[in-house]
Amino acid sequence: MSFSRARTRSRSSSIFSINSPLGLPVAEAAGAETWTERPAPAAAAVRPARSSSVTQYVQATAHEEDDDVVKKDPALPQELAAIIALIVAQQNRCYYEGYFVFLKDLDSDGKPVSNRVWVEVYGQLVGSVLSIWELDGALGPDGAFNPAMAPTPTYINVADASFRVMDSVPSSSPGVAPISNVLALSTTYKNRFLLQFGAREVLLLWAAALRLALFEGLALNEAYTGALLAGKGARLHGIRQILEETQFKHQEQVVVRFGTGMPWTRCWAVVTPAGYKKRKENKSGHIKFYESQRAKQKKQPPLATISAAQAVYAVYPESSVLIDQSTLLKIEGTITVDESGPRTGFIFVMPDIHPGVAGFETLIRFLIPTFDVFGLYGRPARFNADKSDRASLMFGLPDYPNTRYLDLADVYDLAPTALAENWKDSAWRAALKDVLLMKIAAGRRYDHRYLPTEPPHNTPPLDQSARFPDRDGLEKDRPSVRFA
Repeated sequence: MSFSRARTRSRSSSIFSINSPLGLPVAEAAGAETWTERPAPAAAAVRPARSSSVTQYVQATAHEEDDDVVKKDPALPQELAAIIALIVAQQNRCYYEGYFVFLKDLDSDGKPVSNRVWVEVYGQLVGSVLSIWELDGALGPDGAFNPAMAPTPTYINVADASFRVMDSVPSSSPGVAPISNVLALSTTYKNRFLLQFGAREVLLLWAAALRLALFEGLALNEAYTGALLAGKGARLHGIRQILEETQFKHQEQVVVRFGTGMPWTRCWAVVTPAGYKKRKENKSGHIKFYESQRAKQKKQPPLATISAAQAVYAVYPESSVLIDQSTLLKIEGTITVDESGPRTGFIFVMPDIHPGVAGFETLIRFLIPTFDVFGLYGRPARFNADKSDRASLMFGLPDYPNTRYLDLADVYDLAPTALAENWKDSAWRAALKDVLLMKIAAGRRYDHRYLPTEPPHNTPPLDQSARFPDRDGLEKDRPSVRFA
């Protein structure tokens, strides 16, 4: 059995308790704390036959972030330590695993891969990383996975990926039957991977696992933002002035990435509150990115405009030791790039660090006016830190010993309706928040069903003659490269 560390508080089950100037609660500095060993979250109570050796090997070789720095760093506020412990638990959570067949369909330029061959693999989704092992040559005489023969796995980061579930997809090869139970996964740049499963139920379970991993990743980044504000923002000099509602623009030199994998571009960002100077074009708040400050002064058209936002949050860096210098944030909303028309997407923003100013302070000074412009998380009034309010930064935050927002079964139950109604990301997020709200009201009962149990080594037969058209029905549903 594998173990992970979990921080527990003996005084209270709640992470936060004392109000700060931001309106966000701050953890008590004192109070007994203990570190206990507990079993790592299991993906399932029942494992498919013949995959136990694979599971053991994957768990033994899976990357586990060392969270000892959280325990040892006395300068790390308790608000952040508690959230980081949850983030580490999520990064090590196995959402789903099993056999399927795999094809790398498009390369980073969006062109068909030259060696487009279906291969049988074993995959495991841990946190936001999908690890894939090719089984060819790695199965022993008894048909079981042999760790000594295991190939180097392929790692796919799905943190900002988009995917689509299809019951069947027509093949471009004449006389070849449609390919069933396919999941198309689009990641950085224009990469696209195709995953085919042996049964529709397994397809839906994998889709549910991906959806849950994305939802929990976003929720934890929002909670990390709240903890950063409460733990470090509340101690900033002049924080009360920063928090005051203003009708002035906030302007900053930044670097922007218009989607995962795109190059970073230096821009001049202008955050304009609603009603600025009572001009018609400022009726609602917005953020515009110009090529430079001079381009803005010359009234040149912006490179991009964010007219609405559903989520804005600081992105947790790779390690807690990088928190003080990190200025990375993500904005998800309605974005217009190069006058191409508004569409739903996301961008990454990094405000420039100023001499003598910590990165987290620069980040907070950009986050606050951005929250205010789009009316997020209780701003521009008082921050909403109610864990039972879906509009809060801390919504649904689990209390130890629980580390999960939802269970796989919760998401799987929604999958048939979502497919029938062709839900977009926003609809999925709203539905999952509804489920989480009901679970909170019901006392946060956890559902550890593993439905349905995957048949042993159930993969579809390999048909190497099957090919997708270079531009088929999948391509029209793929976001543009800027919003990969």
